[in-house]
Amino acid sequence: MKKRTYLTLGSVGAVSLLIVSSTSAYANWSSHIEGGRPGFGSRVWADESYTEVTFKGCDMTEPPGNVGKSVDIQLYTAGFGTKVGPQKHFTKCFGTSSSTATWTGLPKNVYYFKIVKINGKSGELYKIDVDQVRVDTTQAD
Repeated sequence: MKKRTYLTLGSVGAVSLLIVSSTSAYANWSSHIEGGRPGFGSRVWADESYTEVTFKGCDMTEPPGNVGKSVDIQLYTAGFGTKVGPQKHFTKCFGTSSSTATWTGLPKNVYYFKIVKINGKSGELYKIDVDQVRVDTTQAD
């Protein structure tokens, strides 16, 4: 009985430590998107107060022959999927620059973004690649 108690307490302690340390571990991250369509959802991150999402190296891959001009994203809270703030419209990421969206005054929560439109269209015919996606929750940048 005592062995089981110690093992259980040790397991609970390890899980608690993992949860506490993972909160800050997934606040800022970088990745990319391959073949993202309207409705594509990013991975989640923990935040409070400020979030910045940057796209660099956008390229529209479908339909063939179309040249990408814009991508719209929407921020959501994880769990219930509540929209946060207005949609953000990216155009500069298709050139040599990057496009950045910011949301401020956010309550402590877990967030993600979705691609809402590509070239003003919400149909699944449109796909986009993004070389670099960066989420930064540090307003001091």
